[in-house]
Amino acid sequence: MTTAADARRLGRRLDLLVFAATAACFAGALRNQFVWDDWALVARTVGFRGFDLRHLFWMFTTRHMTVYMPLPWLSYAVDYAVWGLNPLGYHLTNVLLHAAAATLFRGLARRVLAASLPGTGGAELELGATAAALAFALHPLRVESVAWISERRDVLAGLFFMPTLIWHWDAAAARGARRRTLLALSVAAYACAALSKASVAPLPAVLLLLDVYPLRRLGAGRAGTAAVLVEKIPYVLIAAATALMAVYAHASTGSLEPLSSYGAGSRVAQAVYGLGFYLSKTAVPTGLCALYPRPRSLGFLDARVLAGAAAVAACALVLRLAVPERRARLALWGVYAALLLPVLGFLQNGPQAVALRYSYLSCLGWAILVGAAAARASRAARAGGTGGRAAAGALALWLALCVGATQAQLSVWRDDASLWSRVLALSPDSPDADENMAEALMRAGDWAGAEALARRALASAPADRAATLLLASAEARQGRLEPARAALVDALAAAPDWGEGRLLLGTILSQQGADDEALVQLRRAAELDPGSARALGAVGAALARRGRFEEAAAFFAAAARAAPDEPRYAELLRRAEADRDRAAPR
Repeated sequence: MTTAADARRLGRRLDLLVFAATAACFAGALRNQFVWDDWALVARTVGFRGFDLRHLFWMFTTRHMTVYMPLPWLSYAVDYAVWGLNPLGYHLTNVLLHAAAATLFRGLARRVLAASLPGTGGAELELGATAAALAFALHPLRVESVAWISERRDVLAGLFFMPTLIWHWDAAAARGARRRTLLALSVAAYACAALSKASVAPLPAVLLLLDVYPLRRLGAGRAGTAAVLVEKIPYVLIAAATALMAVYAHASTGSLEPLSSYGAGSRVAQAVYGLGFYLSKTAVPTGLCALYPRPRSLGFLDARVLAGAAAVAACALVLRLAVPERRARLALWGVYAALLLPVLGFLQNGPQAVALRYSYLSCLGWAILVGAAAARASRAARAGGTGGRAAAGALALWLALCVGATQAQLSVWRDDASLWSRVLALSPDSPDADENMAEALMRAGDWAGAEALARRALASAPADRAATLLLASAEARQGRLEPARAALVDALAAAPDWGEGRLLLGTILSQQGADDEALVQLRRAAELDPGSARALGAVGAALARRGRFEEAAAFFAAAARAAPDEPRYAELLRRAEADRDRAAPR
């Protein structure tokens, strides 16, 4: 007979198994480099490189890259203190955080399965919870969140999201001081999850759905329902603050797509596409890539939208046959839709229509469904049924195929060239993919290749500033300064307040010897972005070349204040002051 102590020992061993299997599965990420946003978010950002009050203030107030995420910034600060800018350390942290989140999810899955499958216990329950955790952790849809350093916020939010649910679940059965302690821990964990990624804002809805099923706490009398609702107030307050901060961060940085350029109908169609996309990719994870470009408009008769609707309908039919309990189906669909709601496109941000990283938390319910199937198959197999063994074998095969697909995806995320080659193979007409591949080629020194891709991106999106900047940079690197200058002049005629364009134009004019014109452009760039150390430093350098060391020193001082962690501006200031003193009349 299995004792409670035996069950605890088995649980600990299975927790260790889940952690080790997850870490081993994603160990290939440790060979990967910085990719995509990692260059701007980590490699070129200095605000998180320290733990003094100035750096901490920056981490808890910045909306850099359109997101508010203080806890991920803190984790990057720890990585930087240990590893500097070696990507291995950042990848290692992501892998360990994901493995820890998967281990915690096993505990959550055990609780849900025990309540959902009456009569299931012991080894069958532990097996089901382990299968759920592995279905979540080892699936190739997790690669984007784990192998992309910039998505640290996914795995960190997941690490806090799991105990939020676990402690809330345990509080439902507790009384007195223990219940208050568990609720306080749950709320604190939710606050940490919210400070990691705003997409956890729908958590109060998830808690209510779990109260409907399988906890069955709602509908047990007016007093009981009122108590259940009151305990959600702290979560709702955190969720509201998180949602408002996220919208403010996107709106204040101009990253939200206006309704005038992407209409309400397109957004609803995109939501239908998204709801079906993650279901189909969870079941059959093929054709995966980093960017699924969003079209300029999306109609309900678009093939992608029709496929999404078909996937939802097929899943609904399968669930009706496999899950007889209506409340269970409601909870599964509700949790899935609630956690996807912030990223379905109603507040569109970015060039993507869907993104694999959005499945990190939203598909937890489907992983628990896999765990339920594994527990039932184990019970049937123990009873001697061939159907149970066949079902267990099918689940094992599906999981093995997922692990193989995960390894393939990890190699895709190896570096920018590999990543964007994959995107271009699946979406050859994507200007965003062309631009990102062009940036990768620029970093590799392939100016001609970058120029060709930038031209192709501009052919699809003639007003695209990023592609124009890449084209001019690539031409300038090849010594073709005049066409680079002309491209920027044309673009600035349509967008005169484009600071980055004026900064590059001023640099090119300096190389052409047009110092007066260059200084005008550089000053304007600094006026448009007074917090840009690059622009301020460029003005200072232009003034220093003209022997105006007093003015140059003032701009270098401003650049040093704008980027206090960048030592070169302090060094340029020192040199300008020394040159000023030498040039002063004696």
